[in-house]
Amino acid sequence: MLKAIFINCTLKNSSRQSHTEGLMQVSMDIMRSEQVKVDYLRLADYNVPNGLLPDMTKEGVPQDDWPSFIKRLWLPIFW
Repeated sequence: MLKAIFINCTLKNSSRQSHTEGLMQVSMDIMRSEQVKVDYLRLADYNVPNGLLPDMTKEGVPQDDWPSFIKRLWLPIFW
């Protein structure tokens, strides 16, 4: 089964309309109709600080949500 992940990098959180999400929905619907498993992330809904480490809490940032979903981005063979 094919899988696809869509990462929406809009600056608006989910409480606000995102035109980017609207465009992504068209593509996600096409993929789903072709039996592709679709995953979706909207980064503005997470606390993802900038930095070079996969977990910026090791650099003193109080919260980093990136580690909670990074495995969704990689093929299982890497884990």
